[in-house]
Amino acid sequence: MTNSTFPQMLSSKLRDYCTLTKPEVNLLILMTTSAGYYLASHGPLNTGRLISTLVGTLLVASGTATLNQGMERIWDGKMRRTASRPLPSEKVRAREAFVFGTLFADFWSVFPGIRYFRPPKQVCITRDFPASRQAWVAAKHAIAL
Repeated sequence: MTNSTFPQMLSSKLRDYCTLTKPEVNLLILMTTSAGYYLASHGPLNTGRLISTLVGTLLVASGTATLNQGMERIWDGKMRRTASRPLPSEKVRAREAFVFGTLFADFWSVFPGIRYFRPPKQVCITRDFPASRQAWVAAKHAIAL
């Protein structure tokens, strides 16, 4: 491998991972999250919490989009419109996408900004079963690891 091809391969791989996160959809999610945050704010806008909320939301949405594409890669490979996506075209392996998506989807549990918007424990049905574990249970049957 020459030095000139490594940056191209890295760039291509990063582009494929970015595609897995569905950035266009996430932009819309962030716009609605921002609007909802603003409308629900009392008093002056807390930009630190807003940014934390947006970053956490982006990570969760990116992870779930990736996991969803992993679960649907077989059907996506059969449709002309989606056959060129990174998973059906095998630019990214299913296991790599699963790990990538799980890391992003579970980041909410350690990201400090999200804690402001978690439901109280007494009404949180999934308090002992984080989102990534639910995604693991759902996806492990759909993704041949």
